[in-house]
Amino acid sequence: MSSTMLKLIEALLVIGGVLGFAIYQLVSVRRQIRADRARADATDEDNGAAH
Repeated sequence: MSSTMLKLIEALLVIGGVLGFAIYQLVSVRRQIRADRARADATDEDNGAAH
C-alpha cells in the first residue's frame, strides 16, 4: 500500500472519530436540555406558577 493511501485512511479515521464524538455530544446535550426543561415544567406546575 502506498504512503498516500495510508495517509488518506488515517485522515478518514480521524475525521470519522471527531464527527462521531461531535454527534454524540450534540445528542447528549439535547437530551439533557430536554430533561432540564421537563424538570423545570414539573416544578412550575407543582408551585402553581403561570407560564
